[in-house]
Amino acid sequence: MYSIYKITNTVNSKCYIGFTGNIKRRWKQHKVNRKNGKKPLYQAFRKYGIKNFTFEVIYESENRDETL
Repeated sequence: MYSIYKITNTVNSKCYIGFTGNIKRRWKQHKVNRKNGKKPLYQAFRKYGIKNFTFEVIYESENRDETL
């Protein structure tokens, strides 16, 4: 199953849109990467705390090309 997901900062309403073939693994990777990641998303996790972010799937399909 392929998914498009959205991570939203509930403090400033900024969001990140991502694509994955394994939604549970991807969210887990984001949480691990927040500790040392250099990307703005991970910096925001550290600044605002992960509890101030929502994670939602906005589209799913078994067809990779359709999902993209």
